[in-house]
Amino acid sequence: LAGLVAAQRGSGGAGIRILGGMSSSPTLADEIAAFRADFPAALWSRHEPVGRHHARAGAELAFGAPLEVRHDLSRADVILALESDFLAQGPGSLRHARDFSRRRVRGDTGALGHTSVARGELPPSPRMNRLYCVESSPTSTGTLADHLLTLRPSQVPLFAVALAVELGLVDAGARPPDLDPRLLRWAAAVAGDLRERPGRTLITVGAPADPAVHALAMAMNDALGNVGTTV
Repeated sequence: LAGLVAAQRGSGGAGIRILGGMSSSPTLADEIAAFRADFPAALWSRHEPVGRHHARAGAELAFGAPLEVRHDLSRADVILALESDFLAQGPGSLRHARDFSRRRVRGDTGALGHTSVARGELPPSPRMNRLYCVESSPTSTGTLADHLLTLRPSQVPLFAVALAVELGLVDAGARPPDLDPRLLRWAAAVAGDLRERPGRTLITVGAPADPAVHALAMAMNDALGNVGTTV
């Protein structure tokens, strides 16, 4: 490639196109920066056939921009996972597993510690966390659920809508008729549990879930007071 690249120096790399994947490597980032400095007119594109595309699309629906959401499980007393294997996959899964497991001991005083209390943040909770999982295929996270609901992939968005109705964010008319009675009972029970712990709950959605589910989860987390605490 040396001869081809050398021929592009005069135009600043206007004829060069590079297609790569997503990477968090600082070494690669430095190499890309150096390449762009030598060839400012070149185009370096990134694409992944499988990734967090739905999560980004959901953030665009909710915020108008592809914002990235991070979670703090050390503060979450009640967790709802929608198609989310958050303990084994995705950014932060190791930290999530640690924070989740530290709250699985009855009588645990939480993972915030005295420093967080001194800063005026939420005080530690003595309550062991509770995990609800709604999924269409088995996950590692689902094996640790206190309550597990298995649905068809097409039913997961319906559950999200039913939950949003129970939380008062969506008009009841938006809920499709003739829903599975299990789904409705679950939505009512989970909504009640979430409302009891304002600011100490978390709804997490897996990357493959429909963008509308991601957007609804963000709206529900906001309504539950989780933004700034667990989100």
